Amino acid sequence: MNNSGDLNRRVEIWGKEPVLDSAGNPEKDKLSQEVIEPQKLATVWASVSPRTGSLLSGRQADTILSKTTHLIKIRYSAFKTLSDKNWLIYQGHRFNIDYILNPGFSNEFLEIFCNEVV
Repeated sequence: MNNSGDLNRRVEIWGKEPVLDSAGNPEKDKLSQEVIEPQKLATVWASVSPRTGSLLSGRQADTILSKTTHLIKIRYSAFKTLSDKNWLIYQGHRFNIDYILNPGFSNEFLEIFCNEVV
């Protein structure tokens, strides 16, 4: 897919960032450390497609988890500083980033390989 028309889903990019006070300076806690909290960094257009799924069993109280991998594509210019420390939110579901590819180093699209544990 190298068609911008396929980017028809709104995905939020999240990360842990310093909390800023009204003057734009990082807030400090009681130990004079910067306060870092999860924050929404951007909302971008994307395509979301599931890839593989598996059941994780043998957990306490016979709970069953499902691990599903997804491929999410966004424009390169939408968020150039994306890393595996970020995560994506789509329709209330959190997607942890496994790795990111820039196909052909063309700087047109980013392919983000994610997993969701439900």
